[in-house]
Amino acid sequence: MAAAGRQTGSLARRPCALRARAASKVRYTRARASLAALGALACTAAAWSGAACAGNFIGFSQPGIPGTFGVLLFPTYSHSAPNINTGKMFTEFAYFSKSGFTGTTRDQFETWLGFYSGVQTTAKGSDDAAFGVSTPELGLEYYYHVVESADNSFGTDAFRSWWISPMLIFNAPNGSNKTSGFGAGANQWSISASVNNYFGYGRWHATVAPIAGVYLFHNYNLTQLPSGDGVRMRGGLSLSLFDIAAGYQFIPNLLAGIHHVYNIYNIGGSDYQRATEGMIGPTFTYLGFAAQSCFISGTLDVDYHHQGVPRSVSVNFSLVKNF
Repeated sequence: MAAAGRQTGSLARRPCALRARAASKVRYTRARASLAALGALACTAAAWSGAACAGNFIGFSQPGIPGTFGVLLFPTYSHSAPNINTGKMFTEFAYFSKSGFTGTTRDQFETWLGFYSGVQTTAKGSDDAAFGVSTPELGLEYYYHVVESADNSFGTDAFRSWWISPMLIFNAPNGSNKTSGFGAGANQWSISASVNNYFGYGRWHATVAPIAGVYLFHNYNLTQLPSGDGVRMRGGLSLSLFDIAAGYQFIPNLLAGIHHVYNIYNIGGSDYQRATEGMIGPTFTYLGFAAQSCFISGTLDVDYHHQGVPRSVSVNFSLVKNF
C-alpha cells in the first residue's frame, strides 16, 4: 500500500478505555441490597481513577507500519463532581506484524503490553497514596482491509477505505488493597472484546465501534459487610455503545470532528447497581509529523447524561510513535 494511503494507519488502536472506566464505576455505584456494604460505599468518591477516559479517535482501527514496534501514550485528565481529579497515562508497547493471514499488507496483527499509571484525589483522612498503577494489559488486534481505493488516494475526493479490527484484551490484578487513590479497586482479572471499524470516504473519516464489552471478575480484596463478614465483590459485564470519532479533513494534516460514546456499567453478573453515562465532545487528529511516524490525537469529552455516576469531564490525548 502506498504511503499516502497509510498516513493515518499508524494511529493503530484505542486503549481499553472501557476497562478502566468500568473498574471505576464498579467502585462508585452502590451495592445491591443483599450486599449493602458500608465498606463498598466508603471509597465511592475516590473510585474514579479511570473515570472519564479516551475512547476512539479519528483514524483509529487502521494498522501500524508493517514490521515495526510502537510506543503509544494515552494521557488523560478528568474531573468528576464534586471534587475528584485524576491524571493518568496508559502506556503501551506494541508490535505490528509485516502481514496477516493473506501474506500481504491487506491485513495485519498487533500485539501489545500496557498499563495505567496516575494520581487521583484520595478520600478525606485517608493514608492511601494518590499515585498508583492499574490494569496491566496483554492485547491482540487483527486488521483487515475490506475496501481499498484503486489509486489509494488519501486526502482526495476519490479516497475510499474500510478497515475492520476485532480486538481481545486481558487485564491482570494490580495487587493493591487501597480504598482510594489511583489504582484502588482494580485488584481483579478482566477480559474485554470489541470490533472497531475505520471508514474513509473522500475527506470524511470515521472510526466506529458499535459495541465493546468488558467483564470484571471477583476482586481479590474483601469488602466488609455491616455484619462483619467479608465479601469479594464482582464487577460483571459493562458495555460501551456507539463509540464514534468522525470528522472532516479540513487541511491535509488536520482531521477534526466529534466524539461520542455511551457506557452501561454493571449490566450483568454484577454485585453493583447498573449505571449509565453518555459522553460527547470535539476531537482531532494531526498528521503533520507523519513523515516521522508520529501521530497526535485528542478529545474533550463532557457527559450529556449520567445516572448512578457523578457528572464528569475529561481531556484525552493519543501520542503514537513507530520505530
